[in-house]
Amino acid sequence: TGRNEGVRMNTAAAIEIAVAAVLRQFATLGEGVVVRPWQSLASDPTWKASKDRSFPMVSVQCTAPATEDGNPAIQIATCRVICGTWNDDDQDHSQVRAMYEEAERVLMELFGAFRTGNESAEVYAAFKTELEANANATTFADWALRWEGGDAPMSGDGANFMGVSIVVHFRNPAFC
Repeated sequence: TGRNEGVRMNTAAAIEIAVAAVLRQFATLGEGVVVRPWQSLASDPTWKASKDRSFPMVSVQCTAPATEDGNPAIQIATCRVICGTWNDDDQDHSQVRAMYEEAERVLMELFGAFRTGNESAEVYAAFKTELEANANATTFADWALRWEGGDAPMSGDGANFMGVSIVVHFRNPAFC
């Protein structure tokens, strides 16, 4: 059973929290980096309401579940991890690149542990624990991961961004 017995959040929020948790625990993102699960900002102890969009940051954003291949019982949710820095503080983009490389490394490690069935891997165990603690246990009785890859780097509004995504597949028993 999860930590939030009887209180479950939407699927996308639960995935965001699980991904943010493994990034905080296993990625070396650098000093002062805020990890922002988009729907649960207050879950990061460094986040401040008075300074919402602070940099450097890692924003974890998950889509609402969608059906896969027209089968309503099989659903997918894509989780994007977007690393960002202020251009004035990171003109050569080395900091955003280093954050991206760490996020990618941890997500690849998570995906690799899933693919090889290594449930004892620390990153896999931590992800699974967080996911099950916050999501409907019935929904996530049968789930899988798919590597999605990254986005092209971009700059805009004075900030630099790089992102990578992982997809969570699950069987929704309400539609089986």
